[in-house]
Amino acid sequence: MRAAQIGGYELTLYDAQGRAVRTVRNAAGATRMPLGGLAKGVYTLRLTSGQASSIRKLLVE
Repeated sequence: MRAAQIGGYELTLYDAQGRAVRTVRNAAGATRMPLGGLAKGVYTLRLTSGQASSIRKLLVE
């Protein structure tokens, strides 16, 4: 799923325990999610738009 194709969306970053640590909502266009202050580790990034979603792993070093 490409953000440019889906219009409005929500990005949510989850830590290893499944807690949401960052959320960014956008009506359209490019978005940046600040990662400063996060502990090192593996996170799960979920992109949701309407009923569609995509999940990716993210490593913070």
